[in-house]
Amino acid sequence: MATSTHCCLVCSVPIRETHLGINACRACALFFKRTRRTRRAYTCRRGTGKCIFRKHEPFACKKCRYERCIAIGMESSGEITVEESLLDRLKEEYELSYKRRIDAERRLAEIHNLPRANTVEELYQTTAAFYYDTYPVWLRELIVLLTCVIPEFEDFEDDMKLTVLKNLLGKFYALNTFYRTSRSYLKTGKCISTALSSFDIDNSDQWISEKEVTTRKEQQKNGDGYRSSLQAHASDFLALMYKMLRTDDITDREYYALIAITLCELDTQLPDKIQHLFDSARTTALNELQRYYREQLKLADYSARLGSLMSLTAAIAEIHVISADQHRLYTTLFDVNVL
Repeated sequence: MATSTHCCLVCSVPIRETHLGINACRACALFFKRTRRTRRAYTCRRGTGKCIFRKHEPFACKKCRYERCIAIGMESSGEITVEESLLDRLKEEYELSYKRRIDAERRLAEIHNLPRANTVEELYQTTAAFYYDTYPVWLRELIVLLTCVIPEFEDFEDDMKLTVLKNLLGKFYALNTFYRTSRSYLKTGKCISTALSSFDIDNSDQWISEKEVTTRKEQQKNGDGYRSSLQAHASDFLALMYKMLRTDDITDREYYALIAITLCELDTQLPDKIQHLFDSARTTALNELQRYYREQLKLADYSARLGSLMSLTAAIAEIHVISADQHRLYTTLFDVNVL
């Protein structure tokens, strides 16, 4: 049954269709059916039996989520509505995610007192401190999109979740940076680093404020070294970003396919059962992308276009590596933990 104003009674996300005869999202319905089928027994994370489940939370309580499914009358014998394709679902989730990121970054920009990058649109000049403060926001939204691509991710053990997230967070950020920059670089001349922040692509000094250098000097007597490290990182980052920007423009549909493919390519060894989930989702995304080339773009030969798209994943993986190195340095110097 189509709906337009209802929310999932388990996790509160907006829904357009009912599942298992209840106003529930597809993810919660699948979670309930998997739990029933496997006869999993969960323990409340807080021991109170009163946790509130929200879809974007990294390590939500499965016990309370399952009990909530039962409380609202969910039955595993019901039907799960056949929804749109993976790329359609991902598009919808991404658009909602982008709106949430804007709201969160607007609050952070005010806290950091970021200057406006221009007067035409709401775009702020970023600093390293602001960038790292957005990490929890990016992490929450990565979990939402990853669960859209791999619904079973919610059932992974916490250690496995953490392994996957560490492997994908830098790639997710790099992919978003590339796509938004490619859409606005000719107009702004700036690298769009997050939803609402940017820096001049030819002036990496903007990554670090004088206040941060002063604080660093007072704490470790090495503020200039940190500046040099950040400048080196920015230089490597921008070299790869320039390389990516030289590729042909990609369509929105290709971008959503690239998100799905990127989230399925992990640079770590996974158990066979979990690896199969990622491989299957990657195959689905590729199949839908090729169907898009044939049916909507009317391309008889799309090998070059697909090859160009796949080359972006290699650059994204390189950015992930250099970003991980800088991330480790930042967390060590400033004694913080952003993941």
